[in-house]
Amino acid sequence: MMLMMMMMMMMRFTAAPSAPTMLKVVRVTSDSVLLQWSAPYSDGSSEITRYVVLRHQGTTTPGPAGRWDEAGRVSGAATTTFTVHRLREGAPYHFAVYAVNRAGDGDVIETAQPVTPKRSISKNSGVF
Repeated sequence: MMLMMMMMMMMRFTAAPSAPTMLKVVRVTSDSVLLQWSAPYSDGSSEITRYVVLRHQGTTTPGPAGRWDEAGRVSGAATTTFTVHRLREGAPYHFAVYAVNRAGDGDVIETAQPVTPKRSISKNSGVF
């Protein structure tokens, strides 16, 4: 009986995590983008089980009710980077990330500006 009451109390205080913080684009190639973020300020009193990375092709963010496509998932709380592959060169994308725990999906953090995959030009590319 006491164990059941303790479990019920724990469940009441568990909430979805807050949004991850400091989402940034680390690297851009012609068909991929490397994203990095920091853990949420609050895990909702429950361990983060994964992060979900979203993408939206277009110059404007779709907003909360708009159409986001899942780009991938990162297991556990320790890894806070993800490379989104199979992007179209020259097409603008917005990205978003949210954390998930036992209570559910957390709040979303989005990139502030669209990111456009493009081929980088190297000084030593051999092209003159």
